[in-house]
Amino acid sequence: MVDLWRAALVKQILTPAPDAAAVAWKRAQLRAENYRYSGVKPERLQSAIADDLAFLAAHPTKKNQSR
Repeated sequence: MVDLWRAALVKQILTPAPDAAAVAWKRAQLRAENYRYSGVKPERLQSAIADDLAFLAAHPTKKNQSR
Protein backbone atom coordinates (compact mmCIF):
# COMPACT_ATOMS: atom_id res chain seq x y z
CA MET A 1 0.00 0.00 0.00
CA VAL A 2 2.84 2.38 0.76
CA ASP A 3 4.35 1.79 -2.68
CA LEU A 4 1.00 2.60 -4.29
CA TRP A 5 0.75 5.79 -2.25
CA ARG A 6 4.24 6.85 -3.30
CA ALA A 7 3.49 6.13 -6.95
CA ALA A 8 0.24 8.11 -6.74
CA LEU A 9 2.02 11.04 -5.09
CA VAL A 10 4.70 11.18 -7.78
CA LYS A 11 2.08 10.88 -10.52
CA GLN A 12 0.18 13.78 -8.98
CA ILE A 13 3.30 15.93 -8.76
CA LEU A 14 4.16 15.19 -12.40
CA THR A 15 0.62 16.00 -13.58
CA PRO A 16 0.36 19.59 -14.87
CA ALA A 17 -0.90 22.01 -12.23
CA PRO A 18 -4.17 23.83 -12.95
CA ASP A 19 -3.38 26.82 -10.69
CA ALA A 20 -0.89 28.42 -8.32
CA ALA A 21 -2.31 26.59 -5.30
CA ALA A 22 -1.45 23.26 -6.90
CA VAL A 23 2.09 24.48 -7.52
CA ALA A 24 2.35 25.52 -3.86
CA TRP A 25 1.22 22.02 -2.83
CA LYS A 26 3.81 20.44 -5.11
CA ARG A 27 6.55 22.63 -3.63
CA ALA A 28 5.46 21.63 -0.13
CA GLN A 29 5.65 17.94 -1.06
CA LEU A 30 9.12 18.50 -2.51
CA ARG A 31 10.32 20.35 0.62
CA ALA A 32 8.92 17.61 2.86
CA GLU A 33 10.71 15.02 0.69
CA ASN A 34 7.59 12.87 0.51
CA TYR A 35 8.85 11.48 -2.82
CA ARG A 36 12.05 10.26 -1.17
CA TYR A 37 11.55 6.49 -1.51
CA SER A 38 9.74 6.57 -4.83
CA GLY A 39 12.85 6.27 -6.97
CA VAL A 40 12.21 9.59 -8.71
CA LYS A 41 14.97 12.17 -8.59
CA PRO A 42 14.10 15.57 -7.14
CA GLU A 43 15.44 17.25 -10.29
CA ARG A 44 12.66 15.64 -12.32
CA LEU A 45 10.04 16.93 -9.89
CA GLN A 46 11.61 20.40 -9.86
CA SER A 47 11.53 20.40 -13.64
CA ALA A 48 7.81 19.55 -13.61
CA ILE A 49 7.16 22.42 -11.18
CA ALA A 50 9.18 24.81 -13.36
CA ASP A 51 7.14 23.71 -16.38
CA ASP A 52 3.93 24.39 -14.42
CA LEU A 53 5.12 27.88 -13.50
CA ALA A 54 6.08 28.64 -17.09
CA PHE A 55 2.69 27.45 -18.36
CA LEU A 56 0.76 29.42 -15.76
CA ALA A 57 2.79 32.56 -16.52
CA ALA A 58 2.12 32.18 -20.24
CA HIS A 59 -1.61 31.55 -19.72
CA PRO A 60 -2.91 33.94 -17.06
CA THR A 61 -6.49 33.61 -15.94
CA LYS A 62 -8.99 36.38 -15.43
CA LYS A 63 -10.29 37.10 -11.97
CA ASN A 64 -13.98 37.67 -11.50
CA GLN A 65 -14.43 41.38 -10.82
CA SER A 66 -18.23 41.51 -10.72
CA ARG A 67 -18.21 43.26 -7.34
